[in-house]
Amino acid sequence: MFGLLRKIFPKRKTKSINKTEWDVLRSFAEVIPSQLNRDDVVFFCIGTNRVSGDCFGPLVGSYLKSNGYKNVYGTIHDPIDAKNITKKWNEIPKGKFVIAIDAALGTFSYIESFAVFSGPLRPGAGIGKDLPGVGDIGILGVVNLKDWKSDSQILSQTSLSLVIPMVITLSSALMKRFPIPQQRTVNVFEEDVEVITYLKHLKGEYYSPLLG
Repeated sequence: MFGLLRKIFPKRKTKSINKTEWDVLRSFAEVIPSQLNRDDVVFFCIGTNRVSGDCFGPLVGSYLKSNGYKNVYGTIHDPIDAKNITKKWNEIPKGKFVIAIDAALGTFSYIESFAVFSGPLRPGAGIGKDLPGVGDIGILGVVNLKDWKSDSQILSQTSLSLVIPMVITLSSALMKRFPIPQQRTVNVFEEDVEVITYLKHLKGEYYSPLLG
């Protein structure tokens, strides 16, 4: 459920590439109407829970869920993939502003960046999958380099030490843009037993120093 950046939006002017939480928040101001609050939006987090690179979206969903956000579709325990994306999309209440989140492969300079853009995200567009566009805005996390290897091979070899900080950066930015008052931030990679167990199962190891 990942995209190749230049195939998804080669000339889209509303696209921006961001490395830091501040960069992401600045891009949010450009594409998210200022009057929207957390009750107006849905986070639609796309990706499988079986591959380290493509679990970016589900991990963001789990991070938000653990921090009290109810309007989340797609977590490591209930992922959104090609088999169920239409069903999950049809479950979203009418009138919600949908923020679609997915992993992507890109050029070297894009790695560890976030592409934030207005309009629907097309999951799987970079590998020729004909899946429906989803979301009022899209966010792509570029988790690795697109090269001569197959996309599935690249994603399966993507290090969690790259994915986890990206999940924290994006989740933190979303939580700042749509805050829950007086809510203590839960770092799921240190405090959520289910998430830690999942990561151990996925890669066979987990190191908390990855969190810096």
